[in-house]
Amino acid sequence: MGQLSFGQVLDATWAIYRKGFVSFVAVGLLSQVPYAILVALTGVAVGGRSAVAALALVAVFAFLAGVLLQAASIRLAHSFYEGKPVSALDAVRQVGPVLLPLVLLTVLLGLGTSLLTLLLIIPGFIFYFRFVLAIPGLVIGRDTVWSSFGDAWRMSKGAFWRILGASVIFSLAIAVVDGLISLVAGKAGLSGTQQAAYLLAPTIGRFFAALGPGLVAGAVLSALTGSVIPILLTVLYHDRRAAQNPDLETAAVLTEPSGESHGRTETR
Repeated sequence: MGQLSFGQVLDATWAIYRKGFVSFVAVGLLSQVPYAILVALTGVAVGGRSAVAALALVAVFAFLAGVLLQAASIRLAHSFYEGKPVSALDAVRQVGPVLLPLVLLTVLLGLGTSLLTLLLIIPGFIFYFRFVLAIPGLVIGRDTVWSSFGDAWRMSKGAFWRILGASVIFSLAIAVVDGLISLVAGKAGLSGTQQAAYLLAPTIGRFFAALGPGLVAGAVLSALTGSVIPILLTVLYHDRRAAQNPDLETAAVLTEPSGESHGRTETR
């Protein structure tokens, strides 16, 4: 069948999100609850001695929680794409072996994008969208970091605008939803305060007063929208592989109840 149309890429992403909504919400919570606990423990153990060190640790924990959310969401989306859904907990377990390589890949991708963006701006965007498929390549294909970058470069050749356009569309949609949720959370008193307010007076009670509401709202946002871009990257990854290797298509992977196919077929 070759690659999907641009509209089918968007449809397939939405179909996976809709079908696996509960599981994707669970993945978001599995990444955010440990993060909230670590923030509380960091404030109590470190905050009283060094707020700067505590904030640095919190930033690291936030990064790692984001990597876990992205990896587990990709693995979960991949299972739905293949028509063999796994549970949220199984998705988290399955990505365990690739988390450290994915941390390295994410750091390298971020550094390259940031450096080129600071120096020249446009090349930074080109760099990111030419290599972003390395992320699902590593999670799904279990390749090395360097081979994932190489595969991403080849897969994104001739598909830069497709990857960029789909990412922009879903990013804008997420921004709107996140904005609405944040507005509702703020009116409900769940916006929280700055992290430093807690870390300068680190007690569990202070944690819930200063950071607890904000982390609750953040967990809701991550649970509802944090998986969307990883799902899109998963669809794009399969799309580009099928475009380059049509013979891989052997089994239906994404079909609506009415029988209308929104995905395509692939065997790894």
